[in-house]
Amino acid sequence: MYNCSRLWDEEVERVGTEKASLVSVVMRFQRTRMIVSFFVSVLFTFGVKLANCSCLPNACLCNLHLCFLQSIVMYEILKYAFFASLMWAMNMRTAIRLKSAFSMLAFHKIISLRTFGSVTVGEMINVLTSDSYRMFEAVIFGTFLLCIPVLLIVCITYACYILGYTALLGWVFFFPFLLETYLCVCALTDKRVRTMNEVLTCIKLIKMYAWEESFEKKITDIRKSEKSLLEKAGYVQSVNSSLTAIVPTLATIFTFIAHTALRLPLEPSVAYTIIAVFNSMRMSMGLLPFSVKALAEAKVALTRLKVCPYSTRLFF
Repeated sequence: MYNCSRLWDEEVERVGTEKASLVSVVMRFQRTRMIVSFFVSVLFTFGVKLANCSCLPNACLCNLHLCFLQSIVMYEILKYAFFASLMWAMNMRTAIRLKSAFSMLAFHKIISLRTFGSVTVGEMINVLTSDSYRMFEAVIFGTFLLCIPVLLIVCITYACYILGYTALLGWVFFFPFLLETYLCVCALTDKRVRTMNEVLTCIKLIKMYAWEESFEKKITDIRKSEKSLLEKAGYVQSVNSSLTAIVPTLATIFTFIAHTALRLPLEPSVAYTIIAVFNSMRMSMGLLPFSVKALAEAKVALTRLKVCPYSTRLFF
């Protein structure tokens, strides 16, 4: 928490209050852990290609085949027993540190304020709970988004084919949509939480004048609008999750179709190697929608935290 506060103070001294960026502070706060997690995730997704050398036609000696077989077995053991566990452990610990730092910093500064100004209790609760959890998710899934470009470049270089970029192009289109949708959802959530806080604060007055039905209808209408936007964002994420999961299979099929249509030779060893390379992208491409969604929501959460009416006194 104190390290995060120190980094924010340094950012303000360097560029000023208006130009200070919470995104830059977050990146500096978790820079070392993010780099380590990035290299671990690259090793996690990269090892499949190193093991694919056993499919090369030059590997014809029996002893060499046995060595490759032992290497594959050892890699699979290390992949799930070490690399996967280390990657998730690093991401989880970093996410907890980041969420705790910002939540505790905001909490201590809020309770030290004498007046809240135009900010409501509902907005403060939403920032400290929902928005801080968005940053938690961004750290958990964001590392995969960092290693996916490296994985795609290697696969394109190795297989001489660029069809795998289709999924990224689709998500470039949906990225602004996710930002806009989440902004609308946050606004409606703030409105609903603020209304609920008013009801709880004035419950005696509401009971006295029998306004229960009026307030119930108001909260229900807000919740319906919020639910509609959440369903809309969920449908978009589901469609893109399905499309990105089948991209490696489609890339393999169209690669072989184009290769055979040009009457080029296609040996079984080469075919199975390319299949393995494209299949190694399946996990990363499957997590791509979650990574983009988490980073988009985290960006909005940091923006909301920066532009909160109490942000000036929150960090100074």
